[in-house]
Amino acid sequence: MALLARAAGNELDRVLLEPYIPAMHSWRRKMDRMHQHGLARAALLAILIAGSLAARPSGAACSAAEAAPAAGGPADAGFGVVARTADAWRVFDGQLADRGLRVHVLGGRRPLAVPEAMRFGTVNGPALVEGVAAGQGLKVWWAKDRSHAILQHGVGDAELDRLKADLKAGEPAVRREAVWRGRWLDDVRTVPLLTEAALTDSDAMVKRQARESLRRLSWDAVLAADEGAWPLMEEDLYGPKRDAVTGAIAALGRLGGARAQALVKKCLDSIDYSKEDDRFHLHDDRLSRALAQAGRRSPASVPDTEEVMGRLEKMLSGKDKALRLKALPALGDVGGARAEALLEAAIQDADEEVRQCAAEGLGRLGGDKAVSLLDKAAKDKSPAVRGNAVHAMGNIGANRCFAFIERAVSDPDVAVRAAAVAAMAGAGSERRLALWDSALADPDSRVRATAAAAAIGGGGARTPDYVARAFADADRNVRSAAASALAALDRQQAWQWLEKLLGQQDRNVRCSAAGALGDIGGPQSLAMLEKLVTDESGEVRMAVAAALGTLGGERALSPLERLARDENGGIRAQAISVLGSVNSDRAGDLLVKAMSDPDQAVRNSALRVLEDVRSGKSIQALEVAFGSAEWGLRREAVAIVGRMGMKDQRALALLEKALADPHLFVQEEAVTALGRLGGDEAVAILGKVASDPNHRQRALAASTLAQTGNSKALDHLKKALTDPNSQIRRSAINSLVEQIDDKNAQSTRDLLLSTMLLEKDRVLRAHYLKKLGEAFPDDEVVAKAIKELPPLPPGK
Repeated sequence: MALLARAAGNELDRVLLEPYIPAMHSWRRKMDRMHQHGLARAALLAILIAGSLAARPSGAACSAAEAAPAAGGPADAGFGVVARTADAWRVFDGQLADRGLRVHVLGGRRPLAVPEAMRFGTVNGPALVEGVAAGQGLKVWWAKDRSHAILQHGVGDAELDRLKADLKAGEPAVRREAVWRGRWLDDVRTVPLLTEAALTDSDAMVKRQARESLRRLSWDAVLAADEGAWPLMEEDLYGPKRDAVTGAIAALGRLGGARAQALVKKCLDSIDYSKEDDRFHLHDDRLSRALAQAGRRSPASVPDTEEVMGRLEKMLSGKDKALRLKALPALGDVGGARAEALLEAAIQDADEEVRQCAAEGLGRLGGDKAVSLLDKAAKDKSPAVRGNAVHAMGNIGANRCFAFIERAVSDPDVAVRAAAVAAMAGAGSERRLALWDSALADPDSRVRATAAAAAIGGGGARTPDYVARAFADADRNVRSAAASALAALDRQQAWQWLEKLLGQQDRNVRCSAAGALGDIGGPQSLAMLEKLVTDESGEVRMAVAAALGTLGGERALSPLERLARDENGGIRAQAISVLGSVNSDRAGDLLVKAMSDPDQAVRNSALRVLEDVRSGKSIQALEVAFGSAEWGLRREAVAIVGRMGMKDQRALALLEKALADPHLFVQEEAVTALGRLGGDEAVAILGKVASDPNHRQRALAASTLAQTGNSKALDHLKKALTDPNSQIRRSAINSLVEQIDDKNAQSTRDLLLSTMLLEKDRVLRAHYLKKLGEAFPDDEVVAKAIKELPPLPPGK
């Protein structure tokens, strides 16, 4: 089962989404253009396979050395991981998920960097999570069994107590404002409060807004924090909104576990394989990847192998070609005589794409028969089939299939040769060194680049020789590939080579070296990057800025400050764009200066990163941006005020000023931002807009006032019912009906009935009747008023 966990988790995830080998991109693009509805269904099935099969026979798709770690929670003392990348999510979704630890971020995923001191060495998994969080100014909430970690900013107890009190208030408007505010507090303790409101509150709008707040916090984090929210997520899963369905299924992938597996089975059971599904085929590759990830480290609470085989045979017999192509690789995960027979037939099919997918399935199946069939496929007339066959042999085992892979190194097709060079990386035979020697002399630079990356990473004592040969290559892509590969070496060894590369004349090599230094991290990497800050090449300085962002931390700020003053606007923009990895007031100072930069790209970069920096200088930076002559910059500054929930006087003053902006779009964004903020002061400002001479502004204000859930907004909505513009009156009718609850139902009904008598527009009169009928279907007063409603004069 440990072997299967790796094959059906990591491998399925990779095969479903990523290119099989670098040289096969053209075939992947062709596949991507095919009907996508089969992809999601195949991924659903892949999750079931990942949790249901028994241990694989010998010759499975991975070796014992590659198997997933033994069972054990993240609290185990021996739970160590090695972060060979600055991207924390690659470690979280890979090594940590394989050990049963899922990481979530309240409010949705955002870029997270591994602190440089925790890279390229074994560290405790939970300690890595804590270190990443600390580097981003976040706190970690651990589930009781420590199988889930949620990253959050958190709030003080006083703010939480205020939320609890407001959610118990008798006035629905107070509760509406509270559930809206809860989505911005970024504290896991708000989740059960919002869940209870969404499930039990007597006010329909409170329920709706509480659900929206939970969505904004991200379902995977919500479910990890509170199991009581599962019914709400399930409603989204089978609801009519495509975005909500996508978010719910993505949460299943990130969450994993028996309950997620059961829901995936329920989704799969709803699919009719004889026709296109009307739900899951709308979802893209990212959704399929999330679904495949749900099966990693999950209990086998799913159908047995016989049931899964039955489903695969249905998929293969259907009319959907894309679905058949996805079923073939899955046969390899199931294994057994039936799967082997189907794959043997498919590898001889007349359709080239069928043979390609069959080769992939044989690579997962393993065993002597699979190797024999792949040997024949490696002689196929189609280069794409030969390339897939070689890649599949690498999955079965480079040592076991070395003779066949060795033959492919001399294939006439460059893609097959590149696949062979990459496949032999896992071989233990010393003959691979001679093959790498040969590949480094290949006439095609793509093969040489692949060989350089593979040889430098696995050449052992020969590594220095391979590095020297790669950097002496005439093709800059080979040299760049070698520079990037140095990040996989021991730090001390990599630093020695990278320092030599800094003096290379080719700017592409220096760019690659800078990227490797950013990934490796450490004080020597920072010192070398600082030397490149004044490099003569703008491309190199651009790469240095990106590498410093990867490096992160306070120490990276000084060289970033120098790059933020570079004469090249693109480099200044790049330096500003990575400030999210440095949370400090110094970063805030840089953003303030960038807002008045003469280059628009720099100003735009500052706005994009402002929400991630979370500096005390944020409002100052927004004020500078709002002083710009560009209306687009002013509008985005206004939008950020609303998204960040800034409610202080300076923020409100900026929004009120924006209401008088000469550009209409800026005015409208200010109205929307005030609606997001809510509160009495924001409603008072919106009330002024409700009397604006511009009818478009009045209509937007009326709609926005209703969304605040504030009781003081009702007075403004009543005035809107008699507005001279019919669109505003319609908006007010809709808004009032949406706010109906047990306490205001009668007063709202009476108000609508009285203004309905004054309405002279025939279309709006009909709209009144429709909305009143929907809101008060069994109300005798409404029925009588409608029956006695005097007809409008002819022509009205």
